[in-house]
Amino acid sequence: MPRRHRSWLPTVLTFALATVGLVAGPPARAEAQSFVGGLSAVGGGFAGTPDGAVGGAQLRLGFEADAFEMFAQFSGLVGSVLSGPNGGTVQGLLWNSVLLGGHVGVLHLGIGPSADLAWGCDTGTGCFDGLPLFGIDARVALNLGPVVVSAQLHPTWLRDTPVWGALGGVGFGF
Repeated sequence: MPRRHRSWLPTVLTFALATVGLVAGPPARAEAQSFVGGLSAVGGGFAGTPDGAVGGAQLRLGFEADAFEMFAQFSGLVGSVLSGPNGGTVQGLLWNSVLLGGHVGVLHLGIGPSADLAWGCDTGTGCFDGLPLFGIDARVALNLGPVVVSAQLHPTWLRDTPVWGALGGVGFGF
């Protein structure tokens, strides 16, 4: 398959999974289902080529049935590239993930594919601006009543090399 088509395949699969899951609704057992969601302030950084620091907001929407969850997670981030020829430039990121996961008590775990967008940095010297990129989102959270404390690890493949992102967050769940 040509390289150009390979970059679109993960994006199409991610959005297809999100659309099917959110449009189809929760699984068939109505007595144990519920809508889940949340909003958090997040901050952290990314390492690789390039590296930098980011902050922003995260929105989660989905369903849970018994101890299993499926949700779309959108992370809008703005920060700065810290090193290299683009040091000091502003970088924007949008991570669009579909996570499958579960929970035991207050501990929630989720993992899934992501279609990532980035902008604001010169593409010729180590940054990316343009087509969606494939990523993987792994999230662990403690749901302490309405307060949610989370940590996230998120590699995004940039020119066949992962750029690793890490975020911590505090927010609320509903």
